[in-house]
Amino acid sequence: MRSMWRARQWGMGVLLLAMATAGWAEGPAPNPADLVRRAVANEAKANSDRSKYMFKDRKQTPRGCSTKLIVETNEAAAGLVIAYDDKPLGPEQQRAEMARVQRFLDDPEELRKKAKQEKEDAERVNRIVRALPDAFLYQADGTERGSDGIGKEGDELVRLSFKPNPAYSPPSRVEQVLTGMQGYLLIDAEQMRIAKMDGTLFKDVGFGWGILGHLD
Repeated sequence: MRSMWRARQWGMGVLLLAMATAGWAEGPAPNPADLVRRAVANEAKANSDRSKYMFKDRKQTPRGCSTKLIVETNEAAAGLVIAYDDKPLGPEQQRAEMARVQRFLDDPEELRKKAKQEKEDAERVNRIVRALPDAFLYQADGTERGSDGIGKEGDELVRLSFKPNPAYSPPSRVEQVLTGMQGYLLIDAEQMRIAKMDGTLFKDVGFGWGILGHLD
């Protein structure tokens, strides 16, 4: 009888171990909105960091893509285009790009304007990011693997689709663009950071009942 009881205990232990290994004992998956809120809090914390970085910035548009080497300084961020459509610049393009950068070095007023523009752009981006938890309704949409420039290469990223939250009231015109946007987020659930946001305007967004302007 005792040996049978031990056998049952051992069998139950194996079953519990198998359940834990399979992830059954991890509890319910985090709520998508909570995941976004935690990631946004970490992004806000990172934005308050005074550290300076050097990184590549690749911008994709319907007309093609450009890659910049960005170096952050105390005065402003210095950006040098190093490739168009993933192809290195030719000699003439390199000279034109160096002349553009030299203009900021030779003219303190131009540098001051650039720093002011960067500060305003950063504030708009920060306001958009802070609005993400409330501006959208989120739904789990599978996972993706991190790649070069999107999260850490090979890591699993949580994909969340989003659409406008009808209960959201944007506090300014900066956030109002979110009322006509849908798309998806990729979140690194381990680092709890936003790896990518892909949004598309699916309807016109008017300002001041369309009198002041609109996005289409």
